[in-house]
Amino acid sequence: MLMKKLFLLSLFVGFSLSIFGQETIPLKDALSLTECKVSEYASSIEYIPLETTEDCLIGDDFSLIVALQDIFVHSFKNQKIYRFDRNGKYLNPIGKKGQGPGEYICPYSIYVDEASRECFSLDAFSGNIYVYEYDGTFKRKIHVPVAPGRMMKMGDNYVIAQYLLDSSTCEMVSVTPEGKLLKKYIRNDGKKVGFSMFMPFFFTFNDVVYYKNHLTEYIYSIDDKLKRKKAYWIDLGKKQINSEEDQYDLKKGDTNKEDIVVSTITMYEDLMFIPYAGKKRYFAVYNTASKKIFSPGKDGKTGFIDDLTQGPLVTVPYEFCPVTSLQKNQLVDYIKMSDLDVDDYSDGEFKQFLKKHKVDEFSNPIVRLVNLK
Repeated sequence: MLMKKLFLLSLFVGFSLSIFGQETIPLKDALSLTECKVSEYASSIEYIPLETTEDCLIGDDFSLIVALQDIFVHSFKNQKIYRFDRNGKYLNPIGKKGQGPGEYICPYSIYVDEASRECFSLDAFSGNIYVYEYDGTFKRKIHVPVAPGRMMKMGDNYVIAQYLLDSSTCEMVSVTPEGKLLKKYIRNDGKKVGFSMFMPFFFTFNDVVYYKNHLTEYIYSIDDKLKRKKAYWIDLGKKQINSEEDQYDLKKGDTNKEDIVVSTITMYEDLMFIPYAGKKRYFAVYNTASKKIFSPGKDGKTGFIDDLTQGPLVTVPYEFCPVTSLQKNQLVDYIKMSDLDVDDYSDGEFKQFLKKHKVDEFSNPIVRLVNLK
């Protein structure tokens, strides 16, 4: 009788997996902090001070992409895009704000294609994507049938996520390099996208492209035929987002504090790093092999304890736009100088770095690269 029950159970589990298909990420089990040293996951940490000049003042709100030889920074404060080398030396601007040929009105995010050495500026207001050489030379403009918020290259084409401020039911499109529409992705429930301050996002793992927006806890995979299917479901328990409601209160200027929102995901081998926010901003580490999940932190603050360089807690930042590396084994963090008190740190590698580079509270941010084991 026991063997029969086990057999029936195995059939049910197999049937369920074949029907539902997606893996559950139990984020609800990681909503408290656990102390953890960064050396358990990382082999080394690299610091890159971004050069500070009058031509490249970044400010406190920005996104950045670390390429193999370059670092691209999108400053929200002045709506400019900057390129630095991997030592932090400022090289050149990417395009400029304006309404002339090759000029963007308001870049909402950027995308970098290492193969073609191109930087893309996604302008949600104009519905255009502006493409530049790494040296800032304008190459072409792609007009797309949505307000472009995020994008990802797939083969010779692009998938583009709708910046969620539209009244249509379309949340994503695929287009050719010339902007010709290949496919529209309509919300599964057929409801309008509506207004939101949270950006949808893409990420890749093992050459598979994944997509998520804040309107659902599902993460979708997109295949080479531009078909998508549910790959993961984020279980937030009682903190599930109510997609019927706007997540941004225009009067209060803040998010719904009772909900949990995931901003992006980075995957490396069996590990999934998941920045999320509710009342505060944290990130979780999910092991897809062991199914264990936790949120590293100490004394109410999020992050790994830096036992490698004795610096600030190491985080995976929760941001509206990407803070990421194009290298698969690397996490990207940053340190805002306005938040830093040098006296808080012991005389280790990080403090020696600060003394060597003579940074102060007016300096551009420091990029911190965490090389995973």
